[in-house]
Amino acid sequence: MNSAAKELTADPQEEWRQHICKATKEFLKTAVVIDNEPWVVEQVSANTPTAESAQASSSNTGMDGDEYLASPPETPISPARIDIRTISDVFIENGISCSFVLPEDNDTDSSRKKSRAVSAARLSDITIIDWFLTPSDPSLTLQVIDKIAKQDKDCNGRLRLLCIYTGETLQEHMLDAVIAEYQKHSIALHKSSEPNFSAYCKDTIIVLKNKRITSADRLPGELITLFSKFADGLLPSFVLAAAGAIRKNMHHMVTRFESEMDAAFVANRLITNPPGDVAELIRELFVAECDNAIGFETVADEYLDIEPVKKWLNVNASHFKNTHYEVGEPLRVSYLVDQFTILSLLKNGINDRDFVDLNNSKQPFAPGKRVAVSQYLAGSIEKSNRIENKFSRLVALKRELHELSSMVSTGKWLPTLTTGTILRLNTEGRDRYFMCLTPACDSLRLSGDKTFVFLEGVVKQKGYSLVVKSLDGQLVSLYFDNKRPLINSFIFQADSALGRVIAVKQDANSFMFTSSQPTSQQFQWVAELRYSRAVSEMAKLASNWMRLGILDSEYLRLASQNNFKFSPN
Repeated sequence: MNSAAKELTADPQEEWRQHICKATKEFLKTAVVIDNEPWVVEQVSANTPTAESAQASSSNTGMDGDEYLASPPETPISPARIDIRTISDVFIENGISCSFVLPEDNDTDSSRKKSRAVSAARLSDITIIDWFLTPSDPSLTLQVIDKIAKQDKDCNGRLRLLCIYTGETLQEHMLDAVIAEYQKHSIALHKSSEPNFSAYCKDTIIVLKNKRITSADRLPGELITLFSKFADGLLPSFVLAAAGAIRKNMHHMVTRFESEMDAAFVANRLITNPPGDVAELIRELFVAECDNAIGFETVADEYLDIEPVKKWLNVNASHFKNTHYEVGEPLRVSYLVDQFTILSLLKNGINDRDFVDLNNSKQPFAPGKRVAVSQYLAGSIEKSNRIENKFSRLVALKRELHELSSMVSTGKWLPTLTTGTILRLNTEGRDRYFMCLTPACDSLRLSGDKTFVFLEGVVKQKGYSLVVKSLDGQLVSLYFDNKRPLINSFIFQADSALGRVIAVKQDANSFMFTSSQPTSQQFQWVAELRYSRAVSEMAKLASNWMRLGILDSEYLRLASQNNFKFSPN
């Protein structure tokens, strides 16, 4: 057995399933059951006299040693009924709070029934609903599902597991009817055979379960496992676990921001110009507390470090595709990138020009060849390009125009011109892109006109430093040259009340900044760099501007790069 084979686990599928289920349980907190036929197992004291025990000893005290036993029903329980005590207990054992909405058949106010069901579903991660909320009629259930689908659409989607839990024999038309309710709101669900009678999209899972086949004590576990599809990945499992850590520590965060400090906050707001900066500071402090919660729970270590990466590699091994790279001049030597290479990099890391493999041998691996790792893991060059571009946008951009629609918003938010703002200017049918370099502190407390400095980016297919999306959603690769920079300045009018330059919203997908000098031009807001990335770009530019010529011995400069060993003679 070679070194790579030793790194494999005996059952990678099961190990990965447990990993994502753990992240799911960290996240899941709420479930709701909506059913018009609840049932609770009746319990009677073991020493309560019955017809059969009338002649039993009367020495029972009713205290120590007495037990409570389930009293079997005189007639078989209808398969349409749901054991709410059992289902609640199992959810609680898994750390999930389960609530119940139990409409009565003799209640003729269907609008009230519907309202209660939809309100409960709004607060829940898992929604369990009976097919017949009224006897032999699924119409009320479908109306509730219609409202849930609209509610989720209005929130731009949310993680939702909807289970139709029924005593009826499962049939395809039932699933079709549920899918049709979602299609009314432009939510496309795709049928799946795993499990049977299920459908899904990126943020919604629908499944039908039969009460006879899937008992109440089994249902919660099956639904938790199914919900874990949302966590099926290194990054999704990390995010779900991180959200769970924030939920878990939320009460501690609240106590950090105690009311005793209200006076200090108000005082600072009153003596700060502009006062809104203090509210922004409190927001940043809260974000820092969320980061603390994730750090204290060691979520990154548990879901993004070597062991979870190894699990991910094992379970996805069949999707990878071996590739090659060549090094050497003039004689080219080809090196294979395969599972052995990947596990070597995972265990030993990488150096500037090479890495040490599992057999403790060095293999050359220049930076220009390392795209081969992404191509191996992605399975193709095309997919590698697509996911690397998407990842680069996630890393570099704090927010961007084409992703705003995925966030729930009041619609009142507007971009402001600040450090790292990316603008597009269309002149003579050509798009030009500009990165704002004006320090953030100089973009506040403004009145009247303000000059902003921009570094212009050049569209390049090779040697680019940033990826953004064009007006029509196509990817654009930009290079911002710090050695021979294209510097531009434009003057904008500040909002007198807010002391900032605020964009004007033209429609849902367009925010415009209009310059006043040198000429009136309309710039479309494209994105905003993460502040650390924007500062890094400014630092690169400043370091080139601050060069003062040759101030050192060339020998010492090369020695500082580890080229020579010091000798005192």
